[in-house]
Amino acid sequence: MKLNELEHGIDPIIYNRGQQYRENGHILTINEIEPHVYYAEIVGSDLYDVKIKLNTANEVIFTSCECFNDDIGPYCKHVVAALLEINDKFPNKKPVLSIVRKSTAPKMNVADQLSKLSKDELITLLVHLSTNIEEVDQAIQLKLIDFNNNDGLKQYK
Repeated sequence: MKLNELEHGIDPIIYNRGQQYRENGHILTINEIEPHVYYAEIVGSDLYDVKIKLNTANEVIFTSCECFNDDIGPYCKHVVAALLEINDKFPNKKPVLSIVRKSTAPKMNVADQLSKLSKDELITLLVHLSTNIEEVDQAIQLKLIDFNNNDGLKQYK
C-alpha cells in the first residue's frame, strides 16, 4: 500500500490522530539513522520512541513504538505521524505500507538486538525503562543490590 493510500488502510480514528499529532508539532525529532531506518521521538502523554524500517523498495517492514497499543491494529497514531513525516521530510523515500498485524510479525531475538547496542545505549535504555515501568525499576534495583553487595540478597533471607 502506498503512503498516499494510508488513510484507506488504517482505522480512520488512528489515522486522524496521527495526522493531528504531526500537524500539532508532537514530533520532536525524526532522523534516518541508517539507510532505510528511521527513529522518531513523539510527544504525547509520554515521550514515545518510534522506529521504522523500510526495505530497499521502501516498503514498511518493521515498526515499533513504546506505547504498546497492539490491540488497535498494525500502526498506532505515533507510527502514523512518523510515516507521514517521512513522506514529507524524505520525499525520495515514499514508504509503501503493507498492513500486517503486529502479533503476526516475526519476534526479534532480544539478546541479539541488545548485543548490538553500545554500553551508553544500554544504559539509556535501562534508565528509560526503569523510569517509565515500575516493575522494571524494582527488578533493576534488586539486581543492583546483588551486584553491589557481595552477599547480595542473602542478607534478606
